[in-house]
Amino acid sequence: MNVKKNVFFLFLAAFALTSLQAAELDFFVDAFNFRDPSGKPFLEVHINVNGESLHFTKNASGKFQGTVEVLLFLEQGEGEKQAEALRIDLISPEISDTTEARKSLRIIDVRRLPVTREGVHSLTGILTDKNDPMKHKYEFEFEVNLVSGDSGIFGISDVLFVEIFQKSGEIKPWSKYGYDVLPRIQNDVFEDEDELKFYLEFYHTDKIAVGESYFVHSYITQANSEQKLAEYQQTIKKKSSSFDVYSGSFPISGLASQVYNLHIELYENGANLNSKTRRFYVLNNRISVDATVDPEIYEREFGFEPEELTAFLHPMKYIATQTEIDFMESLSSQQEKENFFTGFWLKRKVNAGDPVTMAFEKFKAKLDYVNDHYKAYNRPGWKTDRGRVMIQYGAPNHIDYFVMEAREYPHEIWRYNRVGTQFDAAFVFYDPDGIVSDFPLLHSDVRGENNNPRWRLELQRRTTDDALIDATGDKRDQGSGTRSESDRR
Repeated sequence: MNVKKNVFFLFLAAFALTSLQAAELDFFVDAFNFRDPSGKPFLEVHINVNGESLHFTKNASGKFQGTVEVLLFLEQGEGEKQAEALRIDLISPEISDTTEARKSLRIIDVRRLPVTREGVHSLTGILTDKNDPMKHKYEFEFEVNLVSGDSGIFGISDVLFVEIFQKSGEIKPWSKYGYDVLPRIQNDVFEDEDELKFYLEFYHTDKIAVGESYFVHSYITQANSEQKLAEYQQTIKKKSSSFDVYSGSFPISGLASQVYNLHIELYENGANLNSKTRRFYVLNNRISVDATVDPEIYEREFGFEPEELTAFLHPMKYIATQTEIDFMESLSSQQEKENFFTGFWLKRKVNAGDPVTMAFEKFKAKLDYVNDHYKAYNRPGWKTDRGRVMIQYGAPNHIDYFVMEAREYPHEIWRYNRVGTQFDAAFVFYDPDGIVSDFPLLHSDVRGENNNPRWRLELQRRTTDDALIDATGDKRDQGSGTRSESDRR
């Protein structure tokens, strides 16, 4: 059950009204597919509100509390707005009149919505701080691909990153099957943290395992590599059953700032039964970028002139970690640039015996391609959105070209079978001026990219007045007059 989503992290500049009032609501929302032990599917929605962004009022006990109203909608397809699936009030714990108490305050809520129809749904929500005198509304929207499920079919839930997994005492909103499973709702970013904890569920392993047991193999890789990190692997033996929960953890204080994938694989008699993957981001300020490599490696393996080296460093930011980007921007001398360049590509070797130039040559091939195919009137190809996406995510599996549409701007839809842990990902580029051939990114459903739910309507601005744009019907992703190309360069 794969979730295709754009997780919204909304953080807006604070504007203090009083010592216990903030102006804008800061929150995370995420959603995951699960089944209950009887096999009925449900969507688990996680909400995390930062208490420091709440408005508070004094209650009868003389303490202060905040309240957030949440409306959740789960819709299938495009059409009329359905009635809200759920309306809830999230109430903060009581606090005293101190700023310090608010800094560590969070409201965490877990809601489970039954799934009645499979397929792609739109999960939307509206949050309102009930103590906000202006009653601002904060909205989010992303897609989830729901599977109807079956009580007798083998399956694996989505992978949760959790803060707590332990036997339950007092029942809480996040309690499940006798355990407290407190989700970690923070955009999958682990900054200066010591441990990665995860949780998932297995359904009907007794239907596919030949014997009475199977093995669960967990491991971590860098996002740009399939090589398992040697110290980040674990395997346990499990007994086949109709329903089971699984939790594990890895110490991550020694991981450098980078993008990683957590993999969970099920095996029986050496055969891979099924697997799940989830991406996460490590920002580790305790480990600095190594810029002290042997300078002879650069002279021997690369040896670029200063201008050529600088030309490579700029597009390398598309595949660099944030720590590497910050370090790159601090480079001043030529020697520092050469050492950083060498260390950057040494770290991206898949196997110890690979040439240091192997990963760089693959990057350079992409760079040459985008500079040749996606250059604009006044910009090299790597500076355009299409060039950036090609370098960052690789070549799409399929491209739909819309070049002769009478009512729409020329545009391209790049489709990827998979981007990280997201399946069926898409990027929409369009040409609003028809002169410079820049094709800026109009919309993508990849997390962290520009998500524009109105992208189809934006394409029709070519022939539709802004005043009438909301009355314009949407266009399907594909239609007549298009040219498709499988693009597996």
